Order: sequence, then structure tokens, then C-alpha cells
Amino acid sequence: MLAEISFNAGLAAYRMQEYADAQMYLADALSLAQSAASDDLIIDAERQLGRLAYRRADYAAADGLFASALDAARARDDLLRQALALTEQGRLAYRLDHLEAAESLLAEALELLNGSQFVVPRAQALHELGRVWHRRRAFAVAHDWYAESLTLRRAAGDEVGAQATLHQLGLLAFDSGDPTSAASYYGESMDLCERLTDRFWRAHNLFRIARLERREGNYDVSQRMAMEARDLADMLGLAITDEVNSWLAAPEVDDI
Repeated sequence: MLAEISFNAGLAAYRMQEYADAQMYLADALSLAQSAASDDLIIDAERQLGRLAYRRADYAAADGLFASALDAARARDDLLRQALALTEQGRLAYRLDHLEAAESLLAEALELLNGSQFVVPRAQALHELGRVWHRRRAFAVAHDWYAESLTLRRAAGDEVGAQATLHQLGLLAFDSGDPTSAASYYGESMDLCERLTDRFWRAHNLFRIARLERREGNYDVSQRMAMEARDLADMLGLAITDEVNSWLAAPEVDDI
């Protein structure tokens, strides 16, 4: 009971981007679950701690936690928890630019989820596959994966996930040379993150919109938005902080 209370408190803190509190509650939940031999909660706490480490760019810690969660899920023949851990491992492999490994892990996750009622986990795996093909600059393929993910997320009422996929569709449009579509997708994502008070995606959207403003010649607006994105990302300890700082040092990269 106490382990579940700590876990739920950790999830709430994570969603509010209160990462220090999330770490404390989730670590406590894991310790309590291990003492009680509560296998499901151990797996869930490890995976969530891995997600927290990933957001903080502590990729070695994330890798260990995801691997432990996957091993435990396999030992219990828990297909859903296996798929969730595989998706997180695929996302991490993408971040480390191991694209073939990422694709393989995500394909395995989707195979486990095929025909299941777990729509949101399937949408997440599709989203991550979109990122893999986006990185490969196979823009049409990436768009199809993102679009399928967004359709599932909207059908399931998953606004938290939808804001992420809309953001990625905006980034894809930007990279494809379609700033009008990029602005539309970023705007939809920003509307959701404002309603959800999601500071993680607010920081990301602010930076991407700042780049669009620069291309439109709105240099002062662009600078202010990028600096707000940088300050918010820095406060939250997000990996995007370095990217924003690099851009602020040479924003003319987006001049046309």
C-alpha cells in the first residue's frame, strides 16, 4: 500500500516536471516494493525511474533501469510490461544514434502489442519509429508513423502523447521545408501543453517556434522566445538546453 502511494506520488511529480520530488518518491516506491516482493510495482518503478533518468540525459542509468525492468517482465511473461520496456529501450537507442537497434526494439514492442487493447503503448512505439525514420531523413515514412500514432492518441484521448507527436510532426515539416505546416503543428502542440501546464513541451515548442520566427525575419521575437525556452529547459534540467544555447550562439543558421 505504501509503495503504491509513493509510486503514484512519483508519477504525479514527474508529470508536473518536479523531477527532484519524482526521484525521491519513485526511489522510495522501488525500495518498498522490493521489500514487499511486489513484482509488478518493482518493474513499473524501475521503468519510471529510467524515464526520469532519460529526461535528465543520464543515459547510462536509464539503460540499466530499462534493462532490469525488461528482464523482470520477461521472467513473468508480462507482455505489456515487456513492450513498455522495449519501447523505452528503443527510444534510448534512438537518442544514442543506434538507429538499427532502435528499429529492432520498437518492432519487437509492436509485435507484442499487435491485436491488444493497449492503444496508448502502441501509439508510443509508433511515435518512436517515426523519430527513427525522421533521423534517417526518410520524411514520408516518418510522417506515416507519426500520423498513425497521432490518430491512435486522439482516439484514446491521450492529450499528453498527442502534444509530443504534434511537436514531432512540426519538426518534420520544418525539416522538409514546409514552415507553414510546421507552425500549425507547433501551435496545436503548444495549445495542448498550455492546457496541460506541461513545461517540458512548452520549452521544446518555444524553441522550435523561435526558429520559425527567425526565418520570418522576426529577430527580436525569436531571441526572446529562444531565451525563454533556454531558461525553462535549464531550470528543468532538460537535454535540449545545450541545443538551444548552441543556436543562440549562431541563430543565423536559420536565416534565408
